[in-house]
Amino acid sequence: MIIIEITNVEELIKQQIGSFGARVLHAVADDEAKCEKIMIEELQNQFKQMGVKANMFSIAGVDMLGNGKIEIPVKVRSSTFMS
Repeated sequence: MIIIEITNVEELIKQQIGSFGARVLHAVADDEAKCEKIMIEELQNQFKQMGVKANMFSIAGVDMLGNGKIEIPVKVRSSTFMS
């Protein structure tokens, strides 16, 4: 299992929709969820090209504590099954 923590969500959102759009989106939506959705779509496209079958989940409520530890409760926000 691979866990990827995106640490520059605001920067990525600004690149995708610009500074003004990022401020508007931040006011009405969950930036992290939007960024995760975009990343999952990109990964899914790359995996398909490589013949990789994978299940990807966008999970709310997980915090990286450092020292290789993760704090959970897990609430699945969305899932994409490719296998």
